[in-house]
Amino acid sequence: MEPANGDIKPLDQRKYDIILIGATGVTGGLISKYLSANAPSIKWAIAGRSKGKLDNVVNSLGSNKPDVLVIDVLSVEEKELKSILEDTRLVIDVVGPYSYYGERVLKPCIQAGTAWIDLNGEVPWAKDMMDKYQSVAERTGAVIVPCCGYDCIPSDIGVFILSRFAGKPLGMVDAVVEQAVGSPSFGTLQSFLAPYYTYPSSSILPPKGYIRDPYFLYPHRDGSTGVLQTLPLQSAGTTVKRASSNLVDSSALKHSISETTKKSSSSGGYLITSSPMEAINRPVVMRTFGLRSSVDMNGARTHDSYGSSFNYREWVLLPPSLFMNLIKMPVAYFMGVLMPFLVSFSVVRGVLKLFFDKYFGPGYGPTPELQEKGGFRWKFIAEVLGHQPSNERAVVKVEGLKDPGYGWTSAILSETALYIVSRLRDNDGTVPSKAEGEYCGETAAEVKKLVDEGIAANDDIVFREGGSRNRKGGFWTTASLGMGLVQRLLTSGHLDVEAKWEIDSDLVVPTSKKTN
Repeated sequence: MEPANGDIKPLDQRKYDIILIGATGVTGGLISKYLSANAPSIKWAIAGRSKGKLDNVVNSLGSNKPDVLVIDVLSVEEKELKSILEDTRLVIDVVGPYSYYGERVLKPCIQAGTAWIDLNGEVPWAKDMMDKYQSVAERTGAVIVPCCGYDCIPSDIGVFILSRFAGKPLGMVDAVVEQAVGSPSFGTLQSFLAPYYTYPSSSILPPKGYIRDPYFLYPHRDGSTGVLQTLPLQSAGTTVKRASSNLVDSSALKHSISETTKKSSSSGGYLITSSPMEAINRPVVMRTFGLRSSVDMNGARTHDSYGSSFNYREWVLLPPSLFMNLIKMPVAYFMGVLMPFLVSFSVVRGVLKLFFDKYFGPGYGPTPELQEKGGFRWKFIAEVLGHQPSNERAVVKVEGLKDPGYGWTSAILSETALYIVSRLRDNDGTVPSKAEGEYCGETAAEVKKLVDEGIAANDDIVFREGGSRNRKGGFWTTASLGMGLVQRLLTSGHLDVEAKWEIDSDLVVPTSKKTN
């Protein structure tokens, strides 16, 4: 049955599958085109305050055009907004910064029991919403999945696939950004500043802010330190180390237009943790770690997929060239360590805002060519506890085909929305299944096997207990949706994953001496 709340409109009585808010922006326009071309059977609408701009979006689309809902979501009465949002199964909200505008739409979504996904990378806002509305979402059955773009799907899904491939508890996991070809958008720059204007610096900066607290979004917090004492201690701070000479490399992306990556094919190099992306991604990975955990009869926390010794860091690969490192390493350190501290001062924020507004501005982002031909490659390298030989590592390579911020994000967010809608419709065929679709690029047979096994085991922890009518409302992560979502992403044509075991040639395994 539907979640126990008499005010919640049943899903099968709702007019729309998806309402897209923010369709007139660059990202929203790309999402509109994707849904129109790839979801011919869904019923959907786009919402905004300018009918002219919305009509322009509709006129640019081919088949399956959306309805137009003229409404200013930032000023309309909350009751009226709720009446609109309760007539759809899912809302895609790409109006940012979320620290300014997100709650205005999210709150009535949750009250209406309506699913929501976004492109949020503003971690303090995400925690604020979880603290305020988790219990309400549980009661109404609202499935909330933030961070469904380049923040934070590669990290979250990459570790999830890695854990399934390893088949045993994980120890140290290094996620290495080997290549990323794209450029930031104006919205990304705005979202970087917004939390500083909205939340106290203590929620951002060390020692308790998300930049140094990997458990910032962990679902089971306790005690004076804010984290369950049974959780593994995570390393923190800026670290530089040599990259494995054979496990990572800076070779070109298979489809990239970047002359830099085309010329680059070096193995090894240096790794630095000083990345603003890690501060966003790691709390989401750790939230999945908690959501997929359980508590035994003695109250000790166990983890069904990552292991109780799981430790996770993200690294940026720097080239072996000493000259290039003299340039890139200080820049990486400045962006990851000094910049977050400096931005906490209002004068610095003001100068940056003026700079962003003048030299970037609305609509700034990668060119259409780069949106199509950009991309990224991450390598996830895991120590697997109990595995022999001890210097062999589980390695998962995740490659995105399109610019990370616009082209790839808009496609992957759309596919995530379609997966959730298919579950909310109990896979009734309205959203075509991708079970028979071709996997992207060189996705390994081993990965396909893992996907099939996960789906057979019903590892989607949001919908596993009886489909949409028994869905679990709350704030989830993409990896909470299991291999069903992974399959949809891998057959979308935008994500290529390989998994294999590799010896780390830099690690020497002691051999026992024979005695006569």
